[in-house]
Amino acid sequence: MKTVRRHALDTTVTAEEFLNAFIVPYIEAGDVRNRNKKLLSLDKSRTSRILAGKDDVPVALRRSLHKTNLEHEAAKRYIHFIDDYIDPLAHDLIIREVIALVEENETLRASLESATENLSSFLARSVYEAIKASNNQQTKKILWKSGPDSIELVTGDVLRYGFRNRSKRKCIVVIPVNTTFETRITRRFEGNRIHLVSDSTLHGQWLARIIDTKVNAKNLSKRITRSLKRQGFSADACNEYPIGSIAEIETTNAVYYLLAVSRFEKDNVAHSTSESIFRALTSLAVHYDARGQGNPLYIPLIGTGRSRSGITPKESLNLIKQAFLHDGRGLYGNVHIVVHPANVSEFNLGDDAS
Repeated sequence: MKTVRRHALDTTVTAEEFLNAFIVPYIEAGDVRNRNKKLLSLDKSRTSRILAGKDDVPVALRRSLHKTNLEHEAAKRYIHFIDDYIDPLAHDLIIREVIALVEENETLRASLESATENLSSFLARSVYEAIKASNNQQTKKILWKSGPDSIELVTGDVLRYGFRNRSKRKCIVVIPVNTTFETRITRRFEGNRIHLVSDSTLHGQWLARIIDTKVNAKNLSKRITRSLKRQGFSADACNEYPIGSIAEIETTNAVYYLLAVSRFEKDNVAHSTSESIFRALTSLAVHYDARGQGNPLYIPLIGTGRSRSGITPKESLNLIKQAFLHDGRGLYGNVHIVVHPANVSEFNLGDDAS
């Protein structure tokens, strides 16, 4: 819902109004009613808790999913939602951005990609899958612990830990990037002979968010170059830095570690291997030990998306653990491996999650 709402016709629409409008096709198609026998509607408090990941999907809404032709009936109703609420120029962008949210889950991604013939069908499919999934974003599991230091698996949006950090202590957020540390985003297919950083990748989403904070793209590129030089990293004749190079970009709320994990091959297609991913992660672990000062570090699964490394989410998780604990190296700080809620079922958190 948050992703779709960024493309609303009326940018001042309240979260309460938008969320209710967003799910009403399923409320109506499934005839979902509250205890007073009226069609279900979410008040401001319930909306806030759902969007914060503190409340799950209403039970009555989830129970309605078994009804015959529900998705088809909802798709017809999403046509009216789109006409009333969505920027007509943003349909393709919404589809790409929502699919990017489940990049690590091949089964779920394939399900969404099979319903991209139009936005109404796509919203019906993606909302159906969202209603099925847990909305609790507070899940976590300790993977390793020694005194105050730890590695844990958490669910959520890794960018939230940077842009929405409200604590006095700055978080460190890892953003996987290409070896040229590109700062230009591809937002449209037409008119672009060679695509640059896709707006559906974490790298592209971070660039869009950081530029929205009034950071000039040209100035950002200069800051990245200066940071790389301070860390002792040098570019080659093609302006590429070594795998594992790290640029630090500091904001009011966070420090972003831009970690080079993939190279742009022909036509700027990103490519990496499990070996280069592990090399980059080992560089990150050494860098964090030297410069992290014990601040919490948040890292997404690396290599499971558009880098084409061919590794699975579980393999990525293990590579991160191995890099930080390699050869018995001690860890000073707290590493949080962030998995999107849509993909958490792959990790069997079980009863020891909290």
